[in-house]
Amino acid sequence: MGDDATLFLVSLSLGFAALMTHGVALWQALLGPEAPRWKAAALVPPVTPYVCWRAGKRVTPVLWVVFFVAWGLAFSAL
Repeated sequence: MGDDATLFLVSLSLGFAALMTHGVALWQALLGPEAPRWKAAALVPPVTPYVCWRAGKRVTPVLWVVFFVAWGLAFSAL
């Protein structure tokens, strides 16, 4: 029982971190110097880190990928 609760809390925490990182990446992509068509493309979640990377931000897209992969692995273990 304890392992299930721990795994659930880890999955929940990683999901929250991924959601917050996505919000920051979206914010940076929409306020960046990119063309309007790229800003519109940033509204599609898998494209958001790419647009953020094109805007010159390097840390946020990497964190986005790390948190979503970790969350996916933790969620699949449930």
